[in-house]
Amino acid sequence: MEYVGRVPGPPLDLFIDDIYCLTGVPRHRRMNVPPMPSGHLFINLGEPALSFPPLHGHPR
Repeated sequence: MEYVGRVPGPPLDLFIDDIYCLTGVPRHRRMNVPPMPSGHLFINLGEPALSFPPLHGHPR
């Protein structure tokens, strides 16, 4: 999997720390997203993804 990250230019740099793209085959089947003190937006441009509720192993 390849990680490509960039810092946006003004004026977005006041509000956005970084923009990144992950390409290729992931090393793991699932991506765990721990709670974070900031907002994150994930956009999937590939195949459909399953969403799992917290603390449960069954897809919604």
